Amino acid sequence: MEKKCIYCGQPVTSSRHVLNPKAQNELPCCSAECYNKAKGFLDWDMKNRDRAYIMLFVCIALNLAAMALKITSPIAYLPMTAIGFLIWKYPFAYKYYSSYSRFGIVRTTKIIRGVGAATSLFSLAFVVAAF
Repeated sequence: MEKKCIYCGQPVTSSRHVLNPKAQNELPCCSAECYNKAKGFLDWDMKNRDRAYIMLFVCIALNLAAMALKITSPIAYLPMTAIGFLIWKYPFAYKYYSSYSRFGIVRTTKIIRGVGAATSLFSLAFVVAAF
């Protein structure tokens, strides 16, 4: 199986640039530039993941509470808008970094950010329609 760059998703021809070397799940990079960008993403991910999960939990709890209480005002859709924004801001798709290797970090985060933006826009449409 051909190894792909964890950052850009291009084929890796050399084993010079590897994040997490000699581990079960090595994270190969195709160049020093991709290595540095991937390392920056992983550092940012480790720093922000817990904070993002806590904010997502709060928004999901508020959304469930609005559904359980059968709130019909436009405010009921705001937690879903916040969830979409958080998914866009913190595009953490996978728990394990090796899972990003199929498309690369760049493409995967673009896909996840698109889903987050669509979620926010969809829920904002409900807010506007409710007025």
